[in-house]
Amino acid sequence: MYSKNEVFGFSVIELKELLISALAITFIFVYPYLRSPDWWVAFLLYFFFIGLGFAIHESAHKFMAKARGAWSEFRMWRQGLLFALLMRVVGGPLFIAPGATYWAKRNATPEDQGLVAVVGPISNIVLAGIFFLSSLVIPILAIGTYVNLQLAMFNLLPIPPLDGSKVIKWNPIIWGVLFFTSLLLPKVL
Repeated sequence: MYSKNEVFGFSVIELKELLISALAITFIFVYPYLRSPDWWVAFLLYFFFIGLGFAIHESAHKFMAKARGAWSEFRMWRQGLLFALLMRVVGGPLFIAPGATYWAKRNATPEDQGLVAVVGPISNIVLAGIFFLSSLVIPILAIGTYVNLQLAMFNLLPIPPLDGSKVIKWNPIIWGVLFFTSLLLPKVL
């Protein structure tokens, strides 16, 4: 099934780059708390909510691409992570581009493109629902609801190379339902 260089279908390089990206994203969000004595609590919380949402989002792309008969692998974008860190340090706008799940398939169809793109934001919306239900028992988990809805909404922006540009091209109705769900749910919850 898997080669000795794979773990659950992920290459060792891919797992390393997913972990580094998740840690870097977490650090970018925690940066304002670094002078606090409890910075590590913020780090653990952000890593759980953002790292989990990011990793599941990228994994969803990978497994959908593989299900559609494509090769797929996540690759970190070091320059994007460094730029985001620099913007955080100098107080500029926060735009984080940690990398992407690349995939290739001979004769890929618009449906392939749309399905691979849409599952990332859908995974964040599903995670948001899970966190919301869990927050009814453990209130701090509500953070996961909002973080994942923000991840979904950002990724659904119809701007290349974000997922939204591919989804809207494939199926504007599905794009609209998902985008407005991720946009409006935080106001309802």
